[in-house]
Amino acid sequence: MAVAGGCGAARGVSQGFRFTLQSHPAAPAPAEFAVVVTGRATASHLELEYRFEGAAAAEVRAATRAGRPTRRDELWQYTCGEIFFAAVTRPEYLEFNFSPSGDWAAYSFTAERSGRRDHRWQGDAPLVRWDAVRHLLQVALPRAAIVIDAEQALQVACTAVVEHADSSRSFWALQHGQPKPDFHARAGFVARISLSTYEVS
Repeated sequence: MAVAGGCGAARGVSQGFRFTLQSHPAAPAPAEFAVVVTGRATASHLELEYRFEGAAAAEVRAATRAGRPTRRDELWQYTCGEIFFAAVTRPEYLEFNFSPSGDWAAYSFTAERSGRRDHRWQGDAPLVRWDAVRHLLQVALPRAAIVIDAEQALQVACTAVVEHADSSRSFWALQHGQPKPDFHARAGFVARISLSTYEVS
């Protein structure tokens, strides 16, 4: 994948990408807090890191590690990293959620917030780890899971929900276009990825 800061131009295929997310103004985040998503594609996985940075990062509430992490709904109600994929010319899209507990969720939609189903694929489940010292959520998402149709170019939205020490939540995305947080709005799918060439723009 190429380096991209926000939606910058592709520059190389080996260094990965880095996006600084924006908090939604309707749910203000603490001062001195930021969410940065980095990632790179390998032959078998899309590797993601959700970094919680700044003085307030130590106060992020993270779910306790599950004994046997599994597919689980409603992860978005607590701290979790998310990523959405859509074919450029079609309404269908995929949603993945990743919890510090190690649990994960995967859904397919036929259109915006319509036709939701559990998304299933042949092969391994996502691997999710939480580093409490570095406030870092690490994900290895199998490339086999990122299948929508024959198109190579994908629209992507990197997002996160963060629960803070006072039980408030902030909502982070590459771009917000609605009065209330709404990660499903296609206006937020502003990155472009081609996994076949590891490129981002």
